Amino acid sequence: MDVPQPHIDLIDPQDAAFARVLGGMGDVLRGAQEKYVRCAEEKRLALEQLESQTLPVPNIVAEGMQNEFIAIFNAMHARGMVTCSKKEFFERMANALGCPQMANNYSGQLYKIKLTNKYETIFEDLSDVAQQEKMKDN
Repeated sequence: MDVPQPHIDLIDPQDAAFARVLGGMGDVLRGAQEKYVRCAEEKRLALEQLESQTLPVPNIVAEGMQNEFIAIFNAMHARGMVTCSKKEFFERMANALGCPQMANNYSGQLYKIKLTNKYETIFEDLSDVAQQEKMKDN
């Protein structure tokens, strides 16, 4: 009887090269994925650090003076001094003043101001202040 011989299939050199190319592409994709995960983590940590270092804007609107700011901002928007929407303008100004709750219900507050006829007195007071400042300059 014949002695069994191990059967060895030789890999075609072209197939071996293609296998190495596919293996290399897999390595590149794994490396790219690892880099993406690392960058995403670095970004998250940087944002956390930035948020921890950012100081909140203090509320510089005196208690009870929100209505005056609402009236002035409404007049500025009505006069065309700003080009964005009224809602966006109020949100920007409220955030700049550190009083974001002012932008939440400005239309309701504006309606109340106009009902009480306080809207006109706000501008009369501002006009008086402007006149006094002009007199100081002269």
